Amino acid sequence: MVFILNALTLFLFFTIVFMIAQKKRNNSLADVAWGPSFIVVVVTSVSYSLIAYQRINELLLVVSILVLLWGYRLAQHIGGRMKNKGEDFRYKNMRKKWKNHPTVHAFFKVFITQGFIAYMISLPIQLLTHFNPDTSITWLLTIGILVFMSGFIVQTVADFQLQMFKSNPKNKGKIMRSGLWKYSRHPNYFGESTMWWALFIISLASGVWWMIIGIISPLLITYLLIFVSGVPLLEKRYKGDKAYQAYAKKTSKFFPLPPKNVSS
Repeated sequence: MVFILNALTLFLFFTIVFMIAQKKRNNSLADVAWGPSFIVVVVTSVSYSLIAYQRINELLLVVSILVLLWGYRLAQHIGGRMKNKGEDFRYKNMRKKWKNHPTVHAFFKVFITQGFIAYMISLPIQLLTHFNPDTSITWLLTIGILVFMSGFIVQTVADFQLQMFKSNPKNKGKIMRSGLWKYSRHPNYFGESTMWWALFIISLASGVWWMIIGIISPLLITYLLIFVSGVPLLEKRYKGDKAYQAYAKKTSKFFPLPPKNVSS
């Protein structure tokens, strides 16, 4: 039942966001809704657990707190970044591509698709709710929390460093090469991927072997970030930028690694 409830609440949530986005003619609101969509899953799952089992199991409680922390911070960051700005270039390009019925395309290809992806990535939360485990494996839980906090810190610091860099008028047109961005071209995405691997580890602490299904979550988000909607779209934007290409030759695309010793 929790799987059906989450599907319905996510559909309703993204439909509402879609309606607001069309009114504002800004499909970038889909990005702002990304973090909160998981908060919707947490609220739905916890509510179901309280009604169905009259309790919240330890692992669901831990995962819920961590997801709320991540989702709120990400929404604040993206929302603040978009304030007083128009639609992101990615969505503008989509509008140009969708000459006929752009609203219908946006609904299904942006908002509903994002809702489906959020549903799949949130599987560890839903599985912990469905199986409602009584015990937890302490050492796995501890590792999961530590890995999550590592990813959270990486993403938060990377976002802050980039924000500070861009806020300085002297850096206009320049490429961020310092801090965490010295070791990865997309440390914020690496941090996000790390957090979902951590949540999967925490779900395994239940000892319920069905939890292995939840590996879909970190595999999917990592694949999307590296090969589909994250890295590729941003890298494409700088395809003709010589400074960025020089930076790319030295710096790891995703996983933080020491810079390569090559000439600029």
